[in-house]
Amino acid sequence: MSGQQGGHPPGVRGAFCERELPRALQRRLAAAAMAPATQSASITALAAIAGSVVGGLASFLTTFFTQRNQAHRDLLSRDMAHREELYSQFIKEAANLYADSLDKKLENPASLIGMYSPIGLMRPIAAGKVLLAGKKSGTFLISIVAPR
Repeated sequence: MSGQQGGHPPGVRGAFCERELPRALQRRLAAAAMAPATQSASITALAAIAGSVVGGLASFLTTFFTQRNQAHRDLLSRDMAHREELYSQFIKEAANLYADSLDKKLENPASLIGMYSPIGLMRPIAAGKVLLAGKKSGTFLISIVAPR
């Protein structure tokens, strides 16, 4: 650096050198960032971005919880339909056995299987009172239908 004063090449005093250009630009940008108009614009832009993020997140969460609730309701509905099918099958079989017992006595004990099959399927899913009522109905029908 002989012959240079202050880091400038000879004959280029006071002008910007390529090395100093970024530093000067940084100073201008720092000064512009501190201006109130720039601060106001930055705050507005950040508020708009934050509002978009919050709105999108709220929309996503609403959809997620709605879908989750609907899936839960569908599961409960299918479970209820399955129970109703089992109960109606049991009632149908018991009613047929009772109607047959009015005409004649039980000659084929295998016909009781149709009534006890739904009771076996109800065991894991039915409430205690429902299962007890089914067993009592079965016992009552056997006492009516069974030969003496």
